[in-house]
Amino acid sequence: MCLVGEEASVLAITDGIECLLLPPAQDHKRILDNDQGNNTGGMGAFAPAPIVNEEMLERIRREILVPAILGMRKEHRPFRGCLYAGLMITETGPKVIEFNCRFGDPETQAILPLIEEDLVELMVESATGRISSRALKVKPAVAVCVVL
Repeated sequence: MCLVGEEASVLAITDGIECLLLPPAQDHKRILDNDQGNNTGGMGAFAPAPIVNEEMLERIRREILVPAILGMRKEHRPFRGCLYAGLMITETGPKVIEFNCRFGDPETQAILPLIEEDLVELMVESATGRISSRALKVKPAVAVCVVL
């Protein structure tokens, strides 16, 4: 199956039940300008990703991240930490390309400057099962990471 659309990354901090979504990001993998050349680990990223508006972000939370987190819990494999969803935003909605149990690079370098909360405290809440269902405090700004 070939997915047609734009890639986006959505990271969630979870305690195995609740999750807080970080601003969505997009990275650029091609080594040359104008999406030319080989794919790399990432030549840079920006956040928030305009392709993931508030409505789409809520859909990703509801249809992808929450079911994945609750599914792991149901199978007695609860996950706490950062759940990274690599997605394709298609004409019919978001589709999962990959999940990772880590912060994404270089996306994280564009996301973290936008977070107005203490990352260490968020991770402690995640590890100790104390994340509350609330909106994450995010700066009304944009951030870009360029890999040289």
